[in-house]
Amino acid sequence: MSQLKPRITIIEEAAEVLEAHISTLLSVQCEHLILIGDHQQLRPNPAVYRLAKKYNLDVSLFERMVKNGMCCSQLDMQHRMRPEIAHLITPHIYKKLYNHPSVFGRDNILGMSGNVLFIDHQEMESTVEDTMSKSNEHEALFIIRLIRYFLCQGYKASQITVLTMYVGQMFLIQNKMADFAKDDMVRVTPVDNFQGEENDIIILSCVRSNADDKIGFLNVSNRVCVALSRARKGFYCIGNITLLRKVSPLWEKICCELDKDGNVVDGIPCICQYHPDTKFVARSSIDFDKAPLGGCTLPCSFRLKCGHTCQLKCHPYDKEHIEYECIKPCTKSCPSGHACASLCYIKCPPCKKLVAKTIPDCGHEQMVSCCLDPGNFTCQVICKREKPCGHICTKACGEKCLPCTQLVKKTLPDCGHMVPCHLDPKEFSCQYPCQRRNPCGHVCTKACWEECLPCCHPVIKSLPNCAHKQKILCSDEIERVKCTSPCGKKNPCGHSCPALCSEPCPDKCNTLVPNRRWSCGHQVSLPCWQEPENTSCSVEVVKTRSCGHLTNVQCADNPETKPCQFTITLQCSLVGSHSYSIICGGDRKCPLSCEHVLQCGHGCSGKCGDCQKDVHPACSRRCNQNLLCGHPCHGKCGKPCPPCSIKCQVGCSHTSCNESCETLCLSCRKPCEWNCQHLRCDLSCWEPCKRLPCNNPCPKYLTCGHHCSGFCGEECPPVCKICHSSHYQQITQGKNEMLIILKPCRHVFAVSQLDAHFKPKELPGGHQHFQIPSCPTCRRAVQVCNRYNTIIKQTALDLNRIKMMATLNERRFPFISCLEADRHAELETLIDDYLTERADHLGKIRPDYPDMKSLRANLCSLDEQIARFYVISAGQVDIRKEVLKQIRRGNDVPKKSSPWIKCRDGHIWLSNPDLLFHQCPDCSNVQTYSLHRILSDSNRGFAYSDTEDGTGDSSEEDY
Repeated sequence: MSQLKPRITIIEEAAEVLEAHISTLLSVQCEHLILIGDHQQLRPNPAVYRLAKKYNLDVSLFERMVKNGMCCSQLDMQHRMRPEIAHLITPHIYKKLYNHPSVFGRDNILGMSGNVLFIDHQEMESTVEDTMSKSNEHEALFIIRLIRYFLCQGYKASQITVLTMYVGQMFLIQNKMADFAKDDMVRVTPVDNFQGEENDIIILSCVRSNADDKIGFLNVSNRVCVALSRARKGFYCIGNITLLRKVSPLWEKICCELDKDGNVVDGIPCICQYHPDTKFVARSSIDFDKAPLGGCTLPCSFRLKCGHTCQLKCHPYDKEHIEYECIKPCTKSCPSGHACASLCYIKCPPCKKLVAKTIPDCGHEQMVSCCLDPGNFTCQVICKREKPCGHICTKACGEKCLPCTQLVKKTLPDCGHMVPCHLDPKEFSCQYPCQRRNPCGHVCTKACWEECLPCCHPVIKSLPNCAHKQKILCSDEIERVKCTSPCGKKNPCGHSCPALCSEPCPDKCNTLVPNRRWSCGHQVSLPCWQEPENTSCSVEVVKTRSCGHLTNVQCADNPETKPCQFTITLQCSLVGSHSYSIICGGDRKCPLSCEHVLQCGHGCSGKCGDCQKDVHPACSRRCNQNLLCGHPCHGKCGKPCPPCSIKCQVGCSHTSCNESCETLCLSCRKPCEWNCQHLRCDLSCWEPCKRLPCNNPCPKYLTCGHHCSGFCGEECPPVCKICHSSHYQQITQGKNEMLIILKPCRHVFAVSQLDAHFKPKELPGGHQHFQIPSCPTCRRAVQVCNRYNTIIKQTALDLNRIKMMATLNERRFPFISCLEADRHAELETLIDDYLTERADHLGKIRPDYPDMKSLRANLCSLDEQIARFYVISAGQVDIRKEVLKQIRRGNDVPKKSSPWIKCRDGHIWLSNPDLLFHQCPDCSNVQTYSLHRILSDSNRGFAYSDTEDGTGDSSEEDY
């Protein structure tokens, strides 16, 4: 909302919104606030109940304004409830409420003797242990059966809503609805969640019934108002009405209204739609069994299309029996006269009665289904046809005879095995096991028809070279087998060779020898060939670092080789309030945010240790300063303002500039239109007018018939002294002054106010601040106002001159960028040579220092230590100071840029903020100025810097 900045804000259901939420929602730009709501319905719901009651946090801004007598409009025509329901809240809650004609024609509730009923009972409530909420078992069971009764009357579940005052009762009812079909699930919700909604039938469960005379939420008129006003056609409430009347005066009034029409009952009087004489009273859930399907216990007896009658009890739903399924046996028969065996509502399937039919292909007689064509039937009689081999076929008659598979004594010529009858012994490959023996004596494991391969049987043989026994294949050549047994030979040191028998023995013995001692005294297990004197001790010990912290390292290692990982807490030396924890061996720069406020007013976004209290990064916030054209800058605060791309505001009575602010404006060549009966301007429209303003009153009349309150030759302001006297007095502050209207914003001001506003602001020496004429109210640039045409047109010409200067100045940027890049490269070379020279010098002084690289990295922060051994030249000190000075000036952008100044002779330049006086660079011989960079005061701003020699060369402060 703060970004949208709406002038008009409309809040619906305002009586249910916390006052704090509405207050924070409103912005300074809001001119009109509209609150719509009903303070007699639900109040806001704060999270803490005690605060709501103690400090009235549950009172909305809407309710407080109404109760404090603030003027408001009330809607008194309701379009929802039938009149019998509206009488429940009028005049007990609403003093005046009218019924729209559309509510008088509501349909009566089917199956009920009344549209509004209160069912009284005396069954006690119970407390839900987990939530301490309340529930009532009797009401829950009664409502479940009542819902089923309404659904049987033909109502949809979406037309029924169950409201309750307690969440515990809501969960109880929902649990008992678990066996409902998905389409029959009725919405059950607390009253607090139903404000602003409605439905055809509302069932209200009051829940409370106890001996302590406590009714809880039912004593809150706001909740009662919501609960009683949600129904459109029918409203049914179940509860202990006697208790409510006894405790609450509001309920006493409501029940008295109900008693007049006899709507307070101890049970619901139900009526059958088809048998109006059949009635019953449902005082409990069991009583609804008298209407099991929503009608009565009489049979339906509706004559169906099939000729049968409906077998259900009387039911109001499905009157035409479109969805009813007749479950009596079907009376239809097939063309052969067989009776259908299915139920009546099922489509008759094909007749499955078995009858004797002759199969046309074979002439056999078979028992076939009545509906089946005998030509498509597979004959099941045994075939008994003789095959070519002489054997009888045993397949069914309707199946194809297959090749004979009976085994006969056909012997294969090569092996003597038997084959099936239908196979040719000459072409058959015998699949029996081979069983032939190889030359080695082992049996072949291949098939009979396959060629016998070399024997693959595993055997154990002794190798000829080492006499070791090895498990190999029977067919393997023993001379080519490599022995995989351990070597077993003794090395000169006495240890056994660990290699395999077929591998050469290693030159060095790698057997671990325990309890070998290093020079440090530690014992360790080393390979036999290795001497302790030639190795480093790898035992882990605790050593003390130079920083004083202990660390675990190997005995032979230097503890300083790795950075210390101990966490320490340091106090920042730059900002005393900073205290931070870091790794001892890591970077000790302060990692906290820098607290420095830049000159632009924004906080520094860098880290304290990186900024070092002086060198801050460029500000990355949004600039938002006004450019010379009046538009806000959308660039970064730490960078020069980019050119303004918004549409230019310069214009005249003939046309407006359609280009962006950065583009030069075209001059209007048409004649100036500032003419009246007293004076006339003969110049072109773009030239500043040389005629004086006409101070005579305007002779014209306004549309109201009164004299115009403006000047002659000016546009008539739409404010009449007589018709709009209060507005006129407000503009002129009670004085009798002439009025002037500005374009294009069309704001009206007194002439004295505008004369003072457009008067140039003079500086010492007769100079003036350059600024675009704008409206005092909206700050929009003034395009047309004849009285101030000279100032407006001269400003437009000066603005074009500034844009031309900006175009010329852009040509210097590539040259300046090259100079700046060369300067940085040279500076980096000097710093690198400076650090290298000091590192070499310290290396000669301390040759035993273990790590020269670590010292070189810390040289930048050890200025005092370096100064003891090396004297810095004065030239290098000046370079270093100059670098820091330029970085500070480059990153810390000034908060206020220099203004544009115009001298009395019309010259324009950008003033230097460091000077205490302003001197025109074009009409003065004392000092000269040079255009050198763009600043953020204009859409393409510039600045001038002075040099002592008058050449205009840029100093280091220019960058």
